[in-house]
Amino acid sequence: MSAHLYTPLATNPPRGTTLVRRASAPLLPCLFVLTAMLPQGLNIRPGGLLFTTPRIVIILSMPIIITRLLRGISRSGFRLGMTDIIVILAAFWMFLAVSMTQGIARAAVGSSTMILELCGGYCLIRTSLRRPGEAVAVARFLAYVMAADGVVSILDVVTRHAFLIDLADSLTGYVQDWQLDYRNGRMRALGMQEHPILLGCVCTFGALLSLLIMKGAKRALVFAGCLIGVITSNSSAPITGFALGCGLLAYHHLTARIARRWQLLMLSSGTLITLFILIHPNPFGSLIQHTAAVPQDGYYRLMIWSIVGPLVLASPIFGIGLESDFAARFHVGNTIDCFWLCSAVQFGIVGSALFALMLIGACERPVKRQGAMTDEDVQLGRALGIIIFLYFFIGATVHFWGTAWMLMGVFAAMRVHLGEMSADREVVSGDLSHATTLRRHASKFAR
Repeated sequence: MSAHLYTPLATNPPRGTTLVRRASAPLLPCLFVLTAMLPQGLNIRPGGLLFTTPRIVIILSMPIIITRLLRGISRSGFRLGMTDIIVILAAFWMFLAVSMTQGIARAAVGSSTMILELCGGYCLIRTSLRRPGEAVAVARFLAYVMAADGVVSILDVVTRHAFLIDLADSLTGYVQDWQLDYRNGRMRALGMQEHPILLGCVCTFGALLSLLIMKGAKRALVFAGCLIGVITSNSSAPITGFALGCGLLAYHHLTARIARRWQLLMLSSGTLITLFILIHPNPFGSLIQHTAAVPQDGYYRLMIWSIVGPLVLASPIFGIGLESDFAARFHVGNTIDCFWLCSAVQFGIVGSALFALMLIGACERPVKRQGAMTDEDVQLGRALGIIIFLYFFIGATVHFWGTAWMLMGVFAAMRVHLGEMSADREVVSGDLSHATTLRRHASKFAR
């Protein structure tokens, strides 16, 4: 998986001109992101094994993915990118960690499905995006589906039950013990997701995509649909993430003429947060009291950290496993509302670090407007950078699974594709410029 996975344009635009042509969305990536958004109840269960629609898409796409990988390897100059290597290591570690803590049989059933959804989805996107504009087309299609999810979530509030989830379950006979959640007297909608938090997260991501890669009425409609989902989810973490994402976009526009504006923002924010933690007598309690929609939930998260944290430190390499008896031992709820802590429990600190490195590595290369790269590609790169940051921010207080888990691999793969395509176009542009210089010198010598 390298800069040679995508197919370059057959001919380069002459003398610095660019080719402006909207690419069509590849079928497999669109099919995967669509099925990733659908309710889990749409599944088949041969022999007691659960095959959800996105898992089926990945399994059926494996021959295509492997063929494209082998075709890429056969080309000269093939190389694995840093994020590609990290994804491979993460897949290996997820299986190894659970094998060490719970046995190979549990890893074969539990870890394999998680690897298939995250790493399989990553590979599907990486091998499918080959031309400029295709990533934008897939992201635009995904934003439409996310907006639809936000709009249909109104049915949950109106009917007072998980409308689409119950409908999907009735079609397949899948039994799920859904417990509707109310906050401040308002029902928290689920839409097509397994939890209100997931609905809020995916609609937050869709809203940011609409603001950056859409224009006119389409942008307004998709943004409105996603905003409905954020509101009906009634989940404080996605709502805060939505506000933060919009704030980062505003910061980008207001500081467009400042060269190192993002480095300045990270340095100043890091300094303020560090000073607040060092000076305030009760920093985390104060943050919970003033930012959490339900302060009790925030204090519960702190308690879980105090209980589960020492367990992770006692087994930092491989973690505890996919299941733990900490809830029964300490008489607390069997939930860990922090993606990074939960990942450390399941796969050790090493596994949690690999997930973080995958997201950071995806943003290794900048996305620039050059060669065949369009303004939409650059805007998508910016949107994906903010979304990846929100995975870190929101993941500090909630856990990601289901759709949000699969989309983490999708967004990382898209961002890697844009970064290396931009880097390759830069090399090509440099080579063309050098070749032009050589021709000029040759013509002068001939005269």
